[in-house]
Parts: sequence; structure tokens; C-alpha cells
Amino acid sequence: MRKIFAAFIFITAAAIAGAEKVNFFLEPAYGNEKLKVSLNWDEKWLSESSFEYNHDLARIACVLSESSYADVLESPDDNQMLKNYLAMGIKKSDVEFHYDIDYNAPILRNNQAACSFASKKSGDSTLVFVTIRGTPSEAHEWVSNINISDTYRTADEIHEGFFYTSTEIHRALIYYLLIKKIDPENCRFLITGHSRGGSVANLLAETLCDEDYFQKGGIYVYTFAAPNVSTTDKVSDDQYKFIWNIVNPEDLIPTVPPCRGGWQFKKFGNTLSFVSSWTCADDFYEKKFLPGVNEVFRKFFDRDYCPFKTGTFIPSVFTRGLTDFYSTVGGYYSSRVNISKKIENVFFNMFPSASRNSVDEVSTEENSSKIMQFLGEMLNKRTNGLLDYSALAFSDMHSCKTYLSFMLAFDKDELFTDKGCSQLVIRGNCECAVFDKNGKVLVRMLDGMLQFSSITLPIGAMYVPGITVIGFPSNADFTVAIYKDSIFPTYVPVVLEQYDSAGYFTGEEISKNFFPHKGIVYKIKGGKIFTEKKTIDSMKVRFKEARYVVKTGDLKPDDVFRIQPEINFNSDFNFGFGVRLGSRNIYGSLLAGHSITDLGESIDLFTGVGHQTTLYGWLLFDTELYAKTSIAVEEPDTGSRFNIVPETRLSLVYRPFHRFQFFTGCILDFHINGFNDGAFDSSSRTKTLGSIEVNDRFSIVPSISIGMRF
Repeated sequence: MRKIFAAFIFITAAAIAGAEKVNFFLEPAYGNEKLKVSLNWDEKWLSESSFEYNHDLARIACVLSESSYADVLESPDDNQMLKNYLAMGIKKSDVEFHYDIDYNAPILRNNQAACSFASKKSGDSTLVFVTIRGTPSEAHEWVSNINISDTYRTADEIHEGFFYTSTEIHRALIYYLLIKKIDPENCRFLITGHSRGGSVANLLAETLCDEDYFQKGGIYVYTFAAPNVSTTDKVSDDQYKFIWNIVNPEDLIPTVPPCRGGWQFKKFGNTLSFVSSWTCADDFYEKKFLPGVNEVFRKFFDRDYCPFKTGTFIPSVFTRGLTDFYSTVGGYYSSRVNISKKIENVFFNMFPSASRNSVDEVSTEENSSKIMQFLGEMLNKRTNGLLDYSALAFSDMHSCKTYLSFMLAFDKDELFTDKGCSQLVIRGNCECAVFDKNGKVLVRMLDGMLQFSSITLPIGAMYVPGITVIGFPSNADFTVAIYKDSIFPTYVPVVLEQYDSAGYFTGEEISKNFFPHKGIVYKIKGGKIFTEKKTIDSMKVRFKEARYVVKTGDLKPDDVFRIQPEINFNSDFNFGFGVRLGSRNIYGSLLAGHSITDLGESIDLFTGVGHQTTLYGWLLFDTELYAKTSIAVEEPDTGSRFNIVPETRLSLVYRPFHRFQFFTGCILDFHINGFNDGAFDSSSRTKTLGSIEVNDRFSIVPSISIGMRF
């Protein structure tokens, strides 16, 4: 045992001794002073198997990807990209930059990317470095990013914008190898890139692998925050397992184009996901992970990293919304709503060139900017700076400096995870609450509507028309309560969906139907159990326990005071309008009506009270009592000009939205002989349904009413 341990120490020491410390210099986001990063670098790493992940090599690749954003054209002989190549022992004469891009070039146009090539002899082999820049502050390359299939407008095997770009870089690389007289059978590649550069690097690596001119074990590829590139099934083939795609699970960009439904875009090779607040222990994340990341991050930005702390939830909700709205790539290019063209215009407005701006356009942009600034300041005040924080978080989640901070702060064993997450999709109208292990409410839904003010970390929740999506971490336990304040059991379908560590929907679903009502609450165990057992473990609770859950979860629908205008029409050809004031439990109504068949004969004024109760889901029932005053315009020959009529209205109500209500009901007017005869005189009242005689002094005149409130 001692000999084995001694041998292990010797091998480890020898490996460390073979690597040398190299100082790389990077541009911070503030100030002019360069940031120095010291890393191990050993050329022998490129003689080992590329199918084994090398964290030290990945760090070097991430430094090169960050360096690629240097302004090479401004300082061709003195930029951080060149300096870092030189620090690795590469001669300046063996470095070639391709940064001077003409976006008016035929065929390629927008589909280009800046890149650099470098080479160095190492023993009998030649090391070739390919670094591809991500998207700059230039509209044309942003437009290429959304060029999924501009030519054919359908789901091709390869993302069109990335494909043409990788083809051009491949051509330039082969030319570089020929000029430098590098033997394709005796060279090794390190290919890297961030964001757009990562996707192009991914496709370039796939091309080099398929050509069979180069050693498959001699191509080392590390991409960072790369979007998806292909719909072909071969992306997961073992021959591409030398490609390592590193992603931040909170980052939206690596999940687009989507891999869901009619969209099935993925990346070639392996995907490695950073840990997040959803996939590691709270103590580790708060006390070690964030402090470790911030120690590096502050050197770049002079502030702390701004995480969303919602794992893969934001990227997954975005891809769900996109694929629900555009079920296929063809829908994305729909001529009726050509979203791709609209996004192009947004990019050209964000990154305008001088030729696109006129005096009027600049003036308009300035005015729009002032309006947006005002709205932003107002929202920030109302949300205690949430808007500013969210803007930083969206920027941080994708920044190459963020990826580099993660890579430098931790070794692979602490940095990466294969833990996924889960989401509960609730359809229909119900009340729902999510409790943590201490009984605190983290999310609340009332009448089928998510209460955004109730959302508390670590839970993520989003309302998409018709459904509420609740995202759960895989490192904690929760309880979900489903209830409905209805007389009859309300049908509530629930679906549990699984997502992998990178935020891709795995296709695993479990469905279960619930039927809550006033007497029954369903409790579901959530969080860890969703991910580990992939099941919806539920139980019914009744009576005292059910009332306790409803009370602690505050699951009674809000008894909100509302003012709702109303219009109605009944079968006696009376048109009415007015207003309802009050809550669902008790409200008052002020209405006016007039017969459209006997114009100018009489006017009806209504005052009354009512109560609304839930029957089933969005279906409600109104019980209303009115005192209707029927006023004849001219003095009648018999009876009084003013007649008071007791009235009852019983209505079935459909409420698709909280304020909008459509109803149909039965109106019962009470005719009392000798008291309100004038209101039922044939000259002032049409009685299409006749009347029901109760006795000599009393009869009921029914009618059917339809209407809406808003």
C-alpha cells in the first residue's frame, strides 16, 4: 500500500514538474491596468488523449477565448491575444490574425467571424492553435447568430449562419497549414471559442474529424457558452467525444436554438455544466462557491458576480415559450409574423453603423432612450433595484469573463455537476402554494394566476398563457399544495418535467390529475424527490388539516374590491349597462336599461346586491337581488308613472381572465297586481316568454339575459 501511495506521489510530482507557470494578461472591464493570470502550461498535454477532459488545458483555452475580444486591428503588434500566444512560446511570425472582415463580401456577408491561428513545433509534432472570437458589438454577426436557415426556412441539419462561418474559417485554416508546411498527419490542434466563437469551433472540429486527414485523438476542443448547432442525431456519436462544451446552467445562450418539441438543436461532443445554487449544497454555494468566484470576478469588474440563483429555470422557460409560440423552424420564418426579420432590425438599432443613421433617426433614438431611462428608474424604485440587478445578471451569465472566473476559481471536481432539475406544470384554474421545509410559502397561485410578488428564492415560477410553470432545485425538499375553492371537484392536470444539468428538456414526463374542491387539498412532495425518483408522490388531506393548509398557504382567493363596467341584453329586447362595485362575496350593482323595441316609452333603473361563488374552475354562479324602478316617459292612462319591481337574476358566469366575465342567466321579475302594473303594461314591456301566474295577486315574468363585465 505504501509503495502504491509513493508511486502516486511520484507521478503527481512529475506531472506538476513538467508544467511551467505562464503569465497571461487580460483586459479588465474597468481601468487601464492589465490583469495578470498565472497558469500551468505544458505542451505534453496535447500529446495525451483528447477524449479525456483536462481542466488545466480548458483554463488555457478559456484565457485564449477571452483574449480573442482584443482590438487586434487597433494594435496589431501589441494586443493581449498576441501577448498570450507569445507567453506560450509561440513566435510572432507564426501568429496569423483574421480580424479585418468585409461584411459586404459576396456569399458570406454576415456569416463571418474573427479568428487567429498560431503554431509551434513540439518534438516531432506541430501544435496548432485556433481561437475564434465571439460576437462583437457589430450587428452583422448578431444577425448571423439568428440565421438558423434563412435560405430554406426549415430545420436543416446544421445552423446556417454558424455553418457558413465555420466553412470560411476551415478554408483559412487549411491555407495556413499549407503556407506553414504543417504535416496534417503529424499535428495537433487546440481549438476554442466563446459564444458564437464556441459554436463555430464546435462545427470546425466536427469537420476536421469527418475529413480523416487529421488524428482524431489529436484535436482538442474546448468551447464556452456555445449555442446549439445541429439537429442531426450524430452529434452524440463517440467519435466527437473529444469536444468539450462548457456551459453555465443559468446562461440562456447555450440553450438556443432550442432542443424541445419541433426544435431539436444540439452540440457535437460532451457538455459540462457548472454547479449552481440548484445543484449543490447551500453551505457550499454561499460560503465557498460564490466567495471563490467573486475573488476572481472582482479583478475583472470591481464588483461581485450577480447570479440569478434559479439554476436552469430562466433558459428552460425561454425555450418553452419560443417552441410553444413557434412549433417549428418554419413557423419562426412565418411570413405573417417574421420574427427573424424583426430581431435583425433590433440588432441594427442596437449596433447602428454611421450609414444607417439620419438626423431624424438619431433624434428619435435619443427620445426613446430618455423614455426608457425614465421607465427604468421608476421600475427600479418600485422593485428596490431589481431591474438594475437583473440587467447585470443577464450580462454576467454569458460573459466570457464569468466563465473564466468559474474556471480559475475551482478544479473540475467542485466546478461541474451532472445533476438535473425538475419543473411542475400546472394547467387550469386552481389555488396552489409551495412550502419549504420550515413551512414558509415560496410561491402562491390564486384562481389560476401566479402571484408574482409571492415568488421567493430558491423556487422559480412563471405564468405562460394557460399554464403555470414552477421550477424546483434538486438539492432541497418542498411541499406543493393544490386546492380549489369550488363546490364541485375541479379538474387540475399536473405534469412533472425533467431537465438535465445544462437546462435541456430530457423528454421525461409524468402526468397526474387532481380534483380539489372546498373539502379536499392535495399535498405533493417536491424538490429532491422530483429529480431522484421522478415521481409525483401525493396525498389527500381533508377537514381540519385541509383548512390548516388553506390558511397557512393563504389559498383563499383574494376578496378584492373591484369596479367592473357591465353591458347586457335580455330576451325581452332590453339593453342594459352599468357598473358593479364590491368583491366576490358581496357586491352592489347600479344598472340602467331601455327597451330597443319601444324607444322612448320607459327607462329602467336597477339597484341591487349579489354574491358570486365558484362552481368549477373558471365557471361561477351569481345570485343577485334587485329593486328595479321602471319610469314611464309619458304619464300613463292607468297606473303610476313610477313602478318598483323586485327582481332576481341567477347567472352562470365564465371568467377566462380575472376581470373579464361572460354570463348568461335567468331573470325573474315579480308582478304584484295593483302595485307595479305599469311596469308590465304591454305598451312598455315586451314579454317574449310570457308570465307564470302564482295566484290572483302575484305572477313571475321570466326572461333570459346575456352580457359581459370587464
